[in-house]
Amino acid sequence: MDTPPDCRISAIIPCNDIDAAERWWNRLGFFGPADGDGDYRILSNREGAAIHLQPAVPGWVVPGRNPFGVSSICPRPMSINSPRRRGTPFSAR
Repeated sequence: MDTPPDCRISAIIPCNDIDAAERWWNRLGFFGPADGDGDYRILSNREGAAIHLQPAVPGWVVPGRNPFGVSSICPRPMSINSPRRRGTPFSAR
C-alpha cells in the first residue's frame, strides 16, 4: 500500500502585537527564521507544526473577547510547555 502524500494545514493568527505573540509561541517551542521581523511571521516546531502570525485589523482582536483559537493535536502533548498548566493563559495581543 502506498503512503499517502503529507498534507498540513496551518493556523493564521491575527495579532495586535506580533512581537509579543512570537515570544509566547517561542515558549512553546515554535521559532521562525532569524530575519523574521516583518509583518508576517511563520513559526514552526521541530515536529513540523507551523503557526502563521499576521497583524490584526485595528480593533478586530479584543483581549478577553477573541473568537480565535488554536487546537494542538500532537503525539506527545506534554512536550508542549503549556502556559495554561503554569497558570498564565495567553490573551490576544
